Amino acid sequence: MDRGELARQLATNIGQKIASYVSNSGDPIYKGVSRGDFTLQVDQDAETEIRASIDHYFPHDAIEGEEYGKSSGTSGYRWIIDPLDGTRNFKAGLPSFCTGIAVEKDENVVIASVYSPKTREFFFTERGNGAYVNDQRISVSSQDNLQKFLFAYLTGDHSHPDSSRLGAQCIARITEQKAQFRFQGSALLELCLLAKGSYDAAVKVYPKGYWDYAAGSLMVEEAGGKVTGFDGTPWGRDTKNLLASNGKIHTDLLEMFTRQISQT
Repeated sequence: MDRGELARQLATNIGQKIASYVSNSGDPIYKGVSRGDFTLQVDQDAETEIRASIDHYFPHDAIEGEEYGKSSGTSGYRWIIDPLDGTRNFKAGLPSFCTGIAVEKDENVVIASVYSPKTREFFFTERGNGAYVNDQRISVSSQDNLQKFLFAYLTGDHSHPDSSRLGAQCIARITEQKAQFRFQGSALLELCLLAKGSYDAAVKVYPKGYWDYAAGSLMVEEAGGKVTGFDGTPWGRDTKNLLASNGKIHTDLLEMFTRQISQT
């Protein structure tokens, strides 16, 4: 089994397993899981299972996850895992949550695998091979009229003292242009939806966790889009802000968000 195939299997299997803890009406199905720590335990159990599979097939690969941090490796590969992106949605019975896995080679994301159990959409890409949902190739939208853009405003680090202020300024820039925005609460899934053309752009100040964006950023790029910081440089682990778009007017969007927005 190669890394791409394992990433496919893990995202799909774990995503389906997590979804089994929620009924069709959105009510939790505890199945022996503590009510008090319901989402935490589901998340931790899923990450434990993912790590065990990676360790079994690729014992020399490094792993980084939201629940258990980083483990070292010697192969040059690192797995970036987010078993449950959209935790609050999941707990509330809302459909916008997913399981995401990215694989880095020498610190560059080369594989992305994301499963949305409620919509049964499986997103997958390997660098240089295009992006797919349910084995059908996808591409970003062709929209180039800013007034007709639909933006996703992505979840970020709300603990940062400037996050709310700068986020409000970004939203103000969007509405001033008569464009529209949505907030779904699952950054990884929203980037995948941008990749398939449902959104035209996505923006976030102070992204919180690398695992929330690693797989989605590659998905957007492989679907023909662009992902950068507000300074226009390629987005990466240490980039402070994120702008992803279909690439049609990316330079104009950068100017829109940086104009009158302090990045201090």
